[in-house]
Amino acid sequence: MFSVGFTVGEVVFKGIQVVGVLVGLYLAGLGVAGFAGGGYGWRRAGFWVVFGSAVSILFLNPSLASFALPFFTTQDTITTVLTVGILISFFLIARLQRQIVDRDRRLAKLVQNLTLRDYLTSSGEEGSNRSVPNEDRE
Repeated sequence: MFSVGFTVGEVVFKGIQVVGVLVGLYLAGLGVAGFAGGGYGWRRAGFWVVFGSAVSILFLNPSLASFALPFFTTQDTITTVLTVGILISFFLIARLQRQIVDRDRRLAKLVQNLTLRDYLTSSGEEGSNRSVPNEDRE
């Protein structure tokens, strides 16, 4: 059977393995760069480093995925890898959804504060200690 790839010593790497290892290294580097830049905490950076390293290791040695076969009770390695990938995708999508909701809430609060400030400024009470306009005052 013809296989496209390149040889390093006795090992033949296929194109998908090279792409998988590069993606894994990119994810691990993303975690390190995020932590060094101050954008990520140690837990998030650690997650990306461990996840990226695991992806790289599994692509370098696909036979390691066979250890998880009894746990997932699947028939072959590719099904196991796809199952784990789908589970991780759902996890990441849920985290993104939570971050979007949090940012939406903060944006709504910012808009409310700006609107309130504009209202107080236009009514001539910018030096007042009044924080909320009271329409019921006489």
